[in-house]
Amino acid sequence: MLDSYSLKMPRAVYSGTGALDRMGDIIGAVHRVAVMTDQGVASAGLLNRPLDQIRRLGMEPVVLDN
Repeated sequence: MLDSYSLKMPRAVYSGTGALDRMGDIIGAVHRVAVMTDQGVASAGLLNRPLDQIRRLGMEPVVLDN
């Protein structure tokens, strides 16, 4: 469990074709990325592409699925 954290909400939401390809521009230069989802989405394999893209960008994804 996280004892403390900070949450920065985006000024814009990106979706649609090519949104994952823009992830590096959207996220910026960080080391870890929190991905908030639920266990149904995770078990359906829908996080594979976003998590792979985060790793390709040299960042560590932390999945929060509870």
